[in-house]
Amino acid sequence: QWLPSTQLLNLAEINVITGAAIGILIYELGMYTWHRLMHTSNLLWRVLHQMHHSAERLDTYGAFYFSPFDMVGWTLLGTVCFSFITGLPPQSVTIVLLITNFFSIFQHANIKTPTWVGYIIQRPESHAVHHAKGVHAYNYSDLPLFDIVFGTFRNPARFVEETGFYQGASARVKDMLLFKEVDKG
Repeated sequence: QWLPSTQLLNLAEINVITGAAIGILIYELGMYTWHRLMHTSNLLWRVLHQMHHSAERLDTYGAFYFSPFDMVGWTLLGTVCFSFITGLPPQSVTIVLLITNFFSIFQHANIKTPTWVGYIIQRPESHAVHHAKGVHAYNYSDLPLFDIVFGTFRNPARFVEETGFYQGASARVKDMLLFKEVDKG
């Protein structure tokens, strides 16, 4: 009963598909903001996100390789977007979560895709730029719309050669869980 009074919007009565579309846009804007912040703040990078970028190879396993602290951050983002901002119907939220999980798995897949796909959703070649050795920037959202608007969009024809930090970085789990900076070697 108390939740509707805390929501910025109360979209509980909206059509499920329309709610899912609104939910994806709001979540992806939140994701862009949070994700970019984790890349620009040394503290957030070390404590939350560097483990995900330590993987030496871009593949679907990497879509699930996060520190527990990073997972808490992403869960809080979803809670804020769906519970405190939108108040979407549960069915809409379920659709949003299924679609955004597909986005994550797809962009981490080590498969070749046509360049035009990168203007609709982030493709593996674009996400490889995000994970590129020595770069770890650009393409913060699953939807290129926000990266285009904020000037962080890259859509290369081919995969970058190297991703991650260096060979063996992803095995330094203990150091990363102790918030040590491992990306420098």
